Amino acid sequence: MVHIRHLRKKLENNPNQPEILETVRGIGYRIKQ
Repeated sequence: MVHIRHLRKKLENNPNQPEILETVRGIGYRIKQ
């Protein structure tokens, strides 16, 4: 989704390899701790 991409761009060091926002297939997204 476009919104998640913008969040990753702001939060992640490398948005192409997300470490904070994780995609969970069939469920949605979650924040890794």
